[in-house]
Amino acid sequence: MATSAVGYASLQGLGNVEGCVEVLRAVDRAVARFNRDAGARVADFAPLLFRSVDMLEVEAIDPEVMHKVTGGSYPVACMHVTYDPDRLPAADLVDLEREFDLRVIGRTSSQLLDLLKFESSPRSITTRCGPSPRV
Repeated sequence: MATSAVGYASLQGLGNVEGCVEVLRAVDRAVARFNRDAGARVADFAPLLFRSVDMLEVEAIDPEVMHKVTGGSYPVACMHVTYDPDRLPAADLVDLEREFDLRVIGRTSSQLLDLLKFESSPRSITTRCGPSPRV
């Protein structure tokens, strides 16, 4: 099964811990409702609350990307959504993005990860660059 994942930062609640927590709770309820109504198409929802730029490293989020989204304001409510793109077209997430003022801070897919694994394998390096020189 292919999977896609998107990381979001919400502009709602930005700069206020209580506001961020409420946004994360509201998105959690919306995802649960979406799964109930549409048949469990979001595989995983992981809420994240970043109180400072120093916390971004733990989740491997680029601080420059986050700064472009938030203008450097913290705390910020973030989330990671994983889904099956065969069952949930990315366009179906647009309503969720609008409702909670979500901005994409990262995106990946298992197909991309598989390609990267292939591209970094010793065989693919040999194929692209030719055989290793003998020493």
